[in-house]
Amino acid sequence: MDDPTARAALAFTAGLAVLGHAGLLLALLGLLRWWIIVPLLIGANLLGRKTWRELARASNAEPAGSTAPNSFFWLLPAAMLLPLLVLPLYPATVFDATMYHLPYAKAFAQTGSAPFLRDLRFPVFPQLVEVLFAIIFPGGRDLAAQCLSVTATLLTALLLVGWGRAEDSPAAGWLAAAAFLGNPIVAFFGATPYVEPGLILFATAAFLSFHRWQATRAEGFLLLAGFFAGTTASVKYLGLFLVASLGAACLFAARGRRARLCLVYSAAALVALAPWYLRLLLETGNPVFPYFARLFGSSPWDLSRFQPNVFRGDAAALPSLAAAIGSLLLRFVTLPFDLLFMRRHFDWHPPFSPFSLIAAPALVLGAVLIARWRVLLAVAAVYVLFALTLPRDPRYLLPVWPLLTFAATALALDMLRIAGVRWPRPAVAIAAALLLAPAAFLSAREIKRRGPPPVSSEARDRYLSKQLPIYPAISFLNHTAGPRYSLYAFSAENMVYFAEGRFQGDFFGPANFEKVLRAAATPRELSQTLRGLGADHLLLPAMRAVPLPVSDPGFPQFFRPIYGDPAARVYLLAP
Repeated sequence: MDDPTARAALAFTAGLAVLGHAGLLLALLGLLRWWIIVPLLIGANLLGRKTWRELARASNAEPAGSTAPNSFFWLLPAAMLLPLLVLPLYPATVFDATMYHLPYAKAFAQTGSAPFLRDLRFPVFPQLVEVLFAIIFPGGRDLAAQCLSVTATLLTALLLVGWGRAEDSPAAGWLAAAAFLGNPIVAFFGATPYVEPGLILFATAAFLSFHRWQATRAEGFLLLAGFFAGTTASVKYLGLFLVASLGAACLFAARGRRARLCLVYSAAALVALAPWYLRLLLETGNPVFPYFARLFGSSPWDLSRFQPNVFRGDAAALPSLAAAIGSLLLRFVTLPFDLLFMRRHFDWHPPFSPFSLIAAPALVLGAVLIARWRVLLAVAAVYVLFALTLPRDPRYLLPVWPLLTFAATALALDMLRIAGVRWPRPAVAIAAALLLAPAAFLSAREIKRRGPPPVSSEARDRYLSKQLPIYPAISFLNHTAGPRYSLYAFSAENMVYFAEGRFQGDFFGPANFEKVLRAAATPRELSQTLRGLGADHLLLPAMRAVPLPVSDPGFPQFFRPIYGDPAARVYLLAP
């Protein structure tokens, strides 16, 4: 790839992917330690010092005819980015992150290995991003993980900038990057230790590599496309669909040597994903654990009956397969409107940018009129249809969102060029600032609501206590017992990360709520059950009734209260 920006963005993304894969191999050997990783990183950068010098020289040279904003005009969109960069400085409080993403990273960093964490809702998953979190975890714990997330988000934007320059349309790259970062939902996840920023990054690199292969027919790009697609599957099971759909696109787009090209793509994808899925198979007997329990065997973590259909209650009322397909297609057509104005379809998440309403017609027109976009837009359309059949969650749409954003921007600019419209540098900068405005506005409002980021441990505790009412109870145990306690908690699954001792209590797993409640007819039976699970403390939420024999006269004989506040009560199991 001739353009230095695109080459640098792909190189950085490939470096993160290789680091994640290498991290798994080190963890399996019990060697995921900073004193091993840091020399490896230094050595890799020393070997690539020639490339660093080339990139430094090239970064000072603007390609002829570029419409990218220069230093003065860049100040306005740069100012719009500032609120997005402040959000990662707050302690992590989002539910899934503190329930299992950060506990994975914490356990990996503390042990230097990749243990099967049986106390978590999901003891094991494809965990490439969590391995990356673990590598930098000693440098800042959850804040370090969030900084990695925002770095991955900005790197995705850099891929879009490089994509535009590689396509000889720099304005499309800058505007697509701004439109992508301008989605409030992207800004939200970019500031959290979720795996979505990494998933989006590797998916975008796969699409860019595939598109460059279509344009140049260089097999190296197809190899990269397969490697990045396989890496998305190493982050999350959704990546398997991207691996399959890009493989089908390769089969369709190949001109001669079809078998060889598909083999190149498949081999690269398999090399990337095989270690993760082989580990799953060896540890659980199920390569997609804990899904498809009927096929691979059930386990205490089987959650199939808890996975609702995208239509929820409506699905049972659909009279036929044809009606179900018709309803799905209707959802597909109205998706841009739903993402903006019907957020109840997508639960609690922040909205997408209004740009999606403008982008939809450009994508449809481009898919019909411009051949070079048809294959990738078909892949994106099939993926979106697939995502709409999953539980209602807009995160599932994010892996293809940068692709759709860049395609819509490039197609819109193509149509404007045909109409004789040109984009000078000031216009690109102003348009980029406008596209960034939705995320900047909502991020600034969120910063105002939260107050300044905490800068001391006391301020961090105050912030967490305000955001998570049960946190003071966990903090009390940490201060009084350190890592020596073993807690069973009801309705506090997202407190796992903050507990220094052992933490049990979830809807799934060997110590699930149902199992404990079934054996809790009397205080003695409850105590014996918790002792059998290895617990010596019990936490009950004060605001939510749990059907336990707390009012039984014999309860104080077996459970001694040691902490209470308006949110939670903590008991010590009596000997």
